[in-house]
Order: sequence, then structure tokens, then C-alpha cells
Amino acid sequence: MIAMIFQLTKNIPNILSSIRIIITIPFIFSLYDLILGTGSIISLLLFSIIIISDILDGYLARKLNFVSAFGANLDIFVRYFLFIFIYNYFMLFECCSNLVFIHCYF
Repeated sequence: MIAMIFQLTKNIPNILSSIRIIITIPFIFSLYDLILGTGSIISLLLFSIIIISDILDGYLARKLNFVSAFGANLDIFVRYFLFIFIYNYFMLFECCSNLVFIHCYF
């Protein structure tokens, strides 16, 4: 029983990253609702959850010493997944220039 709880605790950072992937999909659709003016609160809420889970994921992985190669790669994948879709959204609807994303990302 204790070993099972420890194993579940060890996977919490990876679970948070997986949840971020799931939340990113509705976030992307809520961005398209911004055109209609109906998705701004939902977009803000989902983006806040994504950012908080990203911060919490990294903090827990380092604090509890549950850093793994899989977790690090999953975190990077989720982050790129999110930013690629946000970038494509803004470029598709010409909401901002390429220079803003280049400056913010690097």
C-alpha cells in the first residue's frame, strides 16, 4: 500500500504534464472563440491553469527529486505543443508580428 502511494506520488509531475496536454486542446478551441468575442474568460482561465500546472510540475519534480528523462522530455513536448498552436493562431489571424514571438521565445 505504501509502495503504491509512493509510486503515485512519484508520477505527479508526469500526470500534471499529461493534464496540460488535455487542457491545451480546449484552450486552442477557446482561442477561436475570441474572434466572436465569447471566449476571452475561458481562454484566460484555461491558460492560467496551463501555466500554473507547468510551474507546479517543475517545482514538484525538483523538490521531491522525481526528475526523469521521460518527464523532462514530456514537459518540453507539451510546452512546444502549446506554443506552436498559439503561434499558429496569432499568425493565422494576423494578431501580432513574428518579431514578438521571436523576442519572447528566445
